[in-house]
Formats: sequence, structure tokens, C-alpha cells
Amino acid sequence: MTCNSSIMSEQNKYPVGNFGFIPSHMDRLIMISAFNALDGTVSEFQYTPNWVALKTHKPPVDSGFMFWDKPPKEIKNVMDIIEKDYPGHSGMSFGWTMRQLQYIATEGWDSYVKFYTENVKK
Repeated sequence: MTCNSSIMSEQNKYPVGNFGFIPSHMDRLIMISAFNALDGTVSEFQYTPNWVALKTHKPPVDSGFMFWDKPPKEIKNVMDIIEKDYPGHSGMSFGWTMRQLQYIATEGWDSYVKFYTENVKK
């Protein structure tokens, strides 16, 4: 499974959407699936509506994405797309995936790669 995106990152060796730095095979597949499901394209200057939703709507602090009673329709749409594309999510993997995507949407691809590679043990 590969990512649809071919946008090159200038600050690291991973093109946008290349999750090769994630050591866990399952985590990598989950992120590729979710990223592609959300249109597979993000850069500092170009966000699709799904990425904008993740960038602008934050879940309540006490519930996160998993227990958000009434998420805005834009976030519900994102959640539905991800669940449809990868129906094998557990509650934990779904919440983790949403937070990963939210980080990419709010901080950008290069920041996500840097944070992940510096803070997640292989």
C-alpha cells in the first residue's frame, strides 16, 4: 500500500504522505489508509476541506475524538471516511489515527515527521 501524494518535503527525506519512518507495519498501514482517505494531499499552502476541518475543529479536552458526543458535521465526515476506508479500527487505533492526522493538519508534514522520529522509539 502506497500513498497517493507526490509532494516533496523540502526539510526531510520523506515526501508528504510517505510514512516510511513509522517503524510499526500496522501503524504505517493505518496512517497510509487514513491519509489517502482524506484526499492524500497536504502542504503548507494547500489544504482540502477534510484537512481544514481537522485544522480548525478541536475535540473537547475531556472526550477527545472517540467520545465526542456531537462533533461538527465536517469532523463527522472525516471520521466516517476514515472508518469506511479502514473498518478494522479499534477504539484506541481510531483515536490515535485522528490525533496523528490532526497534528499533520495543524503543524504541517515536516513538523509531524520531525516530532515522530524524535519522540517515538523504534
